[in-house]
Amino acid sequence: MQEREVWRRQVWKFQLTSMEIPMPSGAEICAFQYQNGVPCIWAIVDPDVMKEVRRFHIFDTGHELPGPDKCCYVGTVQDGPFVRHLFELL
Repeated sequence: MQEREVWRRQVWKFQLTSMEIPMPSGAEICAFQYQNGVPCIWAIVDPDVMKEVRRFHIFDTGHELPGPDKCCYVGTVQDGPFVRHLFELL
């Protein structure tokens, strides 16, 4: 099987209404923000590759985090009086 020579790139938005998000394999997360009260991430994706499920969790400041081998920091947002931190679960 021949490897694809062209890698298409698009930015897609994923709403975090569920913390298990199917996204194209190899998606590179580039932003985490709230839009209209809904937490969202934006990622650079190749829309032609198979999707994989990636898992996330939002932790408020001061809450216990899993060990560094179990999660990876994505970003931080301010949500009114709260500061929230998004981690991808590994």
